[in-house]
Amino acid sequence: MWWTGYQDQPYSMGVIDHDRSPEGRVRMTLFRLAPAAYAWDILQFPYQGGELAGSGEAAWVDINGDERPELVAWLRASNDTLFDACKSCPFIIHEQTYTESRDGLQLHDMRVLPSPYATFTLFVRLLGEGNRAAAVRLLRDPARVTEAVTAAWGDRRRAKAWLLEYGEEERWPRWLEFLHHGVKGDQRYVVHFELKEGRWIISDWVTPHHTGGPAARDSVTAAPKRAGTPAGRSPAPKPATPRGKP
Repeated sequence: MWWTGYQDQPYSMGVIDHDRSPEGRVRMTLFRLAPAAYAWDILQFPYQGGELAGSGEAAWVDINGDERPELVAWLRASNDTLFDACKSCPFIIHEQTYTESRDGLQLHDMRVLPSPYATFTLFVRLLGEGNRAAAVRLLRDPARVTEAVTAAWGDRRRAKAWLLEYGEEERWPRWLEFLHHGVKGDQRYVVHFELKEGRWIISDWVTPHHTGGPAARDSVTAAPKRAGTPAGRSPAPKPATPRGKP
């Protein structure tokens, strides 16, 4: 509960709740205290302005220190149609910030939460758009963009051309393995990432020596129980020596 600054609606109270399912939606209800302080009125409620756009987590956070909290939500988002992933693999997260006005909470900002997976999907999408100038800014070695273009990484003639199979056995992995259903046939890549000047970039990629099992076992319909190294596979190779200056 917090002071609103509005004399006719002096206090607000917000409630966040979730569906029982882990993949259920996040909901928000906002109450305002009546002027005579005899009752709470419902200002926003689910399906009437209080519905957040997805499943995930949300919290009340006083971002600017004015003792009036904002609502921040981290919600699972749909990825580009070029990508598919195992159920236990990383996914794209939207960070949404809601600020309060007299009419209630309104969306103030929405952005993709930075992550290695988000960087790679953006890189592939930029290649598909023919925007090499923007794509090279996501690489430690800009010269390697030619290699990705030659391999038709951004080709959009096939949906779900990229399958994220697994990654480093960490909650926030720094390398990921993809299976690319390319125009020249299937090829796996182990892609490494690093944080540079506050943003994730692609530091290297290599083609692993193992052949792996059927890609379908790691798909959305047949996912492994954990996003670790599948049985019979060795850990990802270490990044090769950079081909150009960082």
